[in-house]
Amino acid sequence: MDNLPKIEKWFAQYLRLTAFPAPTCKLESIPKWEETLGELPEQSNTQPKAKILEETGKFGKGALSLKFVPGRIDWHYLPILLTDKIAEDLPNIGQFIEAIELVKPVMVKWLESCGPLSRLAFGSQINLPTENHKDAYVLLNEYLHSVELDPNSSDFSYSINRIRPSKSGISDLKINRLSRWRATKMVLKSESSESDPVFFVSVEMDINTVPIKDLIISKEHFNILFNELIEMAIEIAEKGDIS
Repeated sequence: MDNLPKIEKWFAQYLRLTAFPAPTCKLESIPKWEETLGELPEQSNTQPKAKILEETGKFGKGALSLKFVPGRIDWHYLPILLTDKIAEDLPNIGQFIEAIELVKPVMVKWLESCGPLSRLAFGSQINLPTENHKDAYVLLNEYLHSVELDPNSSDFSYSINRIRPSKSGISDLKINRLSRWRATKMVLKSESSESDPVFFVSVEMDINTVPIKDLIISKEHFNILFNELIEMAIEIAEKGDIS
């Protein structure tokens, strides 16, 4: 693990916070975009019959979206994709740690105004560029400690969930640590041209609390739990697939 690339080498393709309101939560009291960001969203889409609300706007190196659907609420921090010219790099919102540090205060502010929750999740996809196909597979082999991977192979995908007990102080709470690893080749395209192939190691993570019947997560645990989920995602990026 000491020979793995520094975490600064990982770039975030997206970050996600998902909150699952408890049955006792009053949805109308949960803050929307304007209350959280202090300004109106650039776009707003409402589907009253389906009880869906989505608000979006520019943020940092990309765009932020807030989406309410029955049973869950999602914040997504995503890159803005250009169609008129080829991107110079893989679509991203900056270095993984920098992206977290930028969006985290917004998420914390929003959580502080939320009602009780039944579950909480932090998701992300991060990419580590490499020179070629072989380098991507050699590096992937270093992150997957229980897998022996032939660098001349292809079409490899590895998914695993390693559950851990939570240290948040919530009784009997456990956390799913899902990660999906791939070595990927991509051609970046615009409306009129395309780039040479680019290669990278990719890991998609969903760090979420295991469902517990009738569990109510109270406000005093929100930030503690959110930080724990983020720390587990960072650990995966730093150390790879570990117990």
